[in-house]
This record gives sequence, structure tokens and C-alpha cells, in this order.
Amino acid sequence: MKNLDLNKQEIQELPQVIRVGLLGFGTIGSGVFTVLNNERELITRRLYKATGRHVEIQITKVLVLPDEYPPGLPTELRVTDYNEILNDESIDIVVELIGGLNPATNFMMQAMEKGKHVVTANKYAVFTAQGALEAKADETDIHLRYEAAVAGAIPILRSINEGLIGDQVESVVGILNGSTNYILTGVKNGKTLEEALDEAKQNGYLEADPSADLEGYDAMHKLGILGYLITGKYPAASSIEREGIEKITAEDIKNAKQNGQAYKLVARATKNADGEFTYSVKPEALNPDHPLYHTEGVLNTILITSKYAKELVFTGYGAGSLETATAVTGDIVSIARDLHIC
Repeated sequence: MKNLDLNKQEIQELPQVIRVGLLGFGTIGSGVFTVLNNERELITRRLYKATGRHVEIQITKVLVLPDEYPPGLPTELRVTDYNEILNDESIDIVVELIGGLNPATNFMMQAMEKGKHVVTANKYAVFTAQGALEAKADETDIHLRYEAAVAGAIPILRSINEGLIGDQVESVVGILNGSTNYILTGVKNGKTLEEALDEAKQNGYLEADPSADLEGYDAMHKLGILGYLITGKYPAASSIEREGIEKITAEDIKNAKQNGQAYKLVARATKNADGEFTYSVKPEALNPDHPLYHTEGVLNTILITSKYAKELVFTGYGAGSLETATAVTGDIVSIARDLHIC
């Protein structure tokens, strides 16, 4: 295998192109477009090192709404009909970044039926499918990746799937929702819950309908995906104890401050004495010596306890265009590597 110090002439011979159809050009989609274009040469050289082949990744079509003309999207890549991507036999990977349940889930299923590999950041669709997307991937013998669905830039799924493949995870405790953590950080720093909520809206950390964040659904979906990776099966939504931050009162905040504590929306998956996992998402008043206490703003932190590795702590940005795009790009590149590996 040639090393990374090869000249440009060598890797420019006979490129094998992996073509990508991108669904959505919003915050994450535009970030993926930027990362793939900005780091094209770096990615190509690293793929050469991994596979011994000149592999290039190109976004060839981008699905947007009929009345949507995003700045930065070349006109020749813009399509408004998903069938233009689905029926394009040259497209190898479909990257779903439109969000929501449908048509996103249907689009991913259809892509796999057509033999296209799928990457998504859609925790809602992945969790709600309860294993159906993974089953379709197995049935059609394609790659399905969703690293960006949990904790943004943190490579937590890859760490569990690969780094801990020979270990047994016993518990996961984490802050999985950056929006609510931003709000609760504001509360910790002296704002009222209402003031912190308004600031989060103004800074774009909350959707027009913030209920998925505030009521704990977003963190629940992410916790469910982690549960699947750990146990091999998705917990039902009804089996996850869920409580959001909207019920925290001014008196609760006052008492926590007097005790030197800070509220965090904590997601937990814990193995009980019978070897089964229990799941919860709820606000907790944490002491300063807790590993999650100092996680501020939109950062996420995940603490994994396992049989052999003991305690592992991951901290990073759980949201953001380029931050989340790194996880999506990592999935795209890993598929390209696996398709061409020696």
C-alpha cells in the first residue's frame, strides 16, 4: 500500500467516482456540501491510503422545495423531484437531511430498495422505525449510517460499534440535547427560565415548534438509538420515562442554586440486576462534582460505563452546521472506503 506522501499525478489517474444525492440544503445539508468541497483533496488522499485506489466523492444532485433557491447551491445540481435522484442509476449514496418522519422514511426505504446506500441525521425517523430501516439495509445488502443522529459531531455511535465491540456497556448517562442545555445554562447563570428560552429562540437554537426539545422527545429518540446499539433492540417509546424541562418551576431553580446545583436534562440507559436496561430522560439537579455539571451551552456530554474500559467521557458540539456535517461526511467517506477497500 502506498503511503500518504504520493504526488498528485499518481492519485489523479483513473478516478472512481462515488456520486451522492443530497436531500435537503438547510443547516446540515449546506454544511455537508461545504465540507465535501473544501476537503475534497484531503478526503481523496485519505481514501487512497485506505483503499489503494483513487476514489472521489461528488454531490451530483440536491433535492430542494420547488420554491427554494438556496444561496451557494449551484443551479445545475438543484432538483425538486425526488424521483430524479431515486431513478438516477449513477447515484451511489442518498443523504437524507430533510428531517421529520415522512417523506424522509419513505425516501430512505425507496433508496435502499433501489440499491443505494443511505446516510441520515434523522433521529426521529430512525428511532420511530424501530429497526425497520436496519432490516431493510440487511435485506438489500446496503450500508445505512446515521452517526449524526446522536450528539452531532461526537463520534459516539462509531465508538460503541467499533471501539467497544469487544466490551459490554453497562450504562450510558448523557446530555443529548444542546437546545435545552443552552437554556438551562442560562438559568444556571442567573436568567429566568423564560428569559433563557427567549434567548435560545433568538439565537436559532429552537425550532418554530420547540416541543420536541423542551418536552424531551429529541433526547428520547437519541437515547433509544444508543439503546439499540448497546442491546440490539430498540426500546419502545412507552418504555422510556420521559419528562421535559417545561415543568421546572422558579422554586425548583431557586432551591437548586441554594444547594450549589444546576439543572440538566439527563438521559440514562442503565442495566439492572436482571441484565435488562431501563431508560429515562428527565431534568436532574446535579452537584458540581458530577461529570455532566460543567457541560455548558449547546455542548453534549456522554458518559459510558463498560465492563472493561470502565468510564469513558465524550464531549463535543451536539448541533451546528459544520459540526454536524463532519459526522455526516464521515459516514459518506466510510461507505466509499468500504465499497473500494482492498
